[in-house]
Amino acid sequence: MRTYILHRPQSNPTFSLSQKLEGRKAIDVLAGLCLGVLADGEINSREAEFLRDWIMRHAASLPEFVLIKLVPKLNVLRSGAEAPPEFLGELAKLLGALVGLDEALSETDSSDLVATAGRPSKLIFDDLDEPLSFRGLEVVVTGNFANFSRAEVMSRLLDLGALPRDAAPTNSTSLVIAGQNGSLAWASRQLGRKLERALEMKQAGFDIRIISEESFLAQLAASEQGHVAND
Repeated sequence: MRTYILHRPQSNPTFSLSQKLEGRKAIDVLAGLCLGVLADGEINSREAEFLRDWIMRHAASLPEFVLIKLVPKLNVLRSGAEAPPEFLGELAKLLGALVGLDEALSETDSSDLVATAGRPSKLIFDDLDEPLSFRGLEVVVTGNFANFSRAEVMSRLLDLGALPRDAAPTNSTSLVIAGQNGSLAWASRQLGRKLERALEMKQAGFDIRIISEESFLAQLAASEQGHVAND
């Protein structure tokens, strides 16, 4: 199985700047390719194969979270073979997340695609299929939140019985929550120390998840509903 290792910035400032610009160019081109695929209302096997081959040729310049999320999916494609519709639908969701969309391809409007220019990628986030029990979980908080201050998020987590941290994840961290006002630098290798460390841990096999502020709000609502029901 192919693995990808997060690259640490080099001490040479000139090399670091060159790497940053190269990464920005590659992700901008990939985002344009994804928008082109999504804009025509469908994605087919030929387009999926083209994206796979392009990503593999430019893997060294792309952000690691793109490789982690897209490459395993694309690697199951067989050249010249038709991909199942459910596979193409799942791929469309990943491409939408890459350019800042959550919607499935069938629900995507062309005006929404144009509005994605400059949006932070949502591809870094994990999906939560069911409500979490926060009690006893070590939770790292990062980024700028649209609905709360960082202190309020920490307070809510304490109320839920979690162990909130405003520092880099440790081996005992189960969850990282990233604020909705994500950094545009996410698209060019600059994820920030906490998110970068979380991805490194995921690659190393640790059971750690990264969720968005939106997902956290949904978890809060589910917890409140459960509390009312228990009362």
